[in-house]
Amino acid sequence: MEIESVDFKSTGSIETDLNADVKINIKESDIFKDAIGPGMSVETSELHVEGNIASGASIRARILEIKGQTHKTATIEADKAMIAVHRGSVTGKDIEIDRLEGGYVNGDTVKVRSVIGGEIVGRNIYIEELTSNASIRASELIDIKKVKGNNNKLVIDPTVTKQYSQKIEDIKEEINKLNISIKPMPKILEAKKRTIEANRGVIEDIKHKIIELKNDGKTPPASLLGKIKEYQKMVNEYNRILKDFKETKHRISYLNESLQSAQDQIFSAKIVNHGTWKEFNEVKFKLIYPPIEVTYNTKDGEVIREITLNKMNDEDFEIKRSGEYS
Repeated sequence: MEIESVDFKSTGSIETDLNADVKINIKESDIFKDAIGPGMSVETSELHVEGNIASGASIRARILEIKGQTHKTATIEADKAMIAVHRGSVTGKDIEIDRLEGGYVNGDTVKVRSVIGGEIVGRNIYIEELTSNASIRASELIDIKKVKGNNNKLVIDPTVTKQYSQKIEDIKEEINKLNISIKPMPKILEAKKRTIEANRGVIEDIKHKIIELKNDGKTPPASLLGKIKEYQKMVNEYNRILKDFKETKHRISYLNESLQSAQDQIFSAKIVNHGTWKEFNEVKFKLIYPPIEVTYNTKDGEVIREITLNKMNDEDFEIKRSGEYS
């Protein structure tokens, strides 16, 4: 379907099934007009827009191309997005932007030719030209061809991707719940063990008495049999709690190992600069467990091809700077 523009007067909002084979081309390319008007929403499988996206506009598509610019209040969701000038908010998988001007980008793989402020979050981020006042957060890679400005924050944080972050939060939440449940167990076990030990002699005497009565052909009193059952019930309860305690400790240990293993990917993550650094750009690595931040501030003219995080021991970490590519 090919239309001139999407606005309140002519078409209103357009919504189709994202999985349907529907391709929409919006032809309006005048820089002084909006291809998608204020407050309009478009949802379709494939969308190509020649011009601009107005304030409050909302777009959802599997494949998206915008040859104009997006307003700072426009919101976009797309599996694959290609945008000329971006000032709004876009989330997706593979995102390519010619010029980012203060907008927000969140994707799996993000490629931007020129960054003039704004925020980028992703797994792998590629930037050709970085000016000033940008926040770049990645879980695996930040790759920059040229740094032209300062006051940029470059952060390696394994939790920035939604799936990974949810996984970490789920592990932490389970560890917290298990620690709460296990906390009273040692005192309970100790109290039950003391009671069991204190009554052991009496129970042995009762057992011998029951055996004597049976040997004499007499029926043991129900009260004696009841005490044996009560004692056995107490022992069974102790064993059950002890089993739960050991299994919970084992589960906590396993989850802590999983958390550590998940965090270890930060040591293979890196920030790459193919040119020289400018001063006052902050590089930061954020660990999950323990929650530690390791920071380095770049200096003017530095030639550091790769910046990575090095583990000294369980509590000490340092930023490694290399003039060579790994």
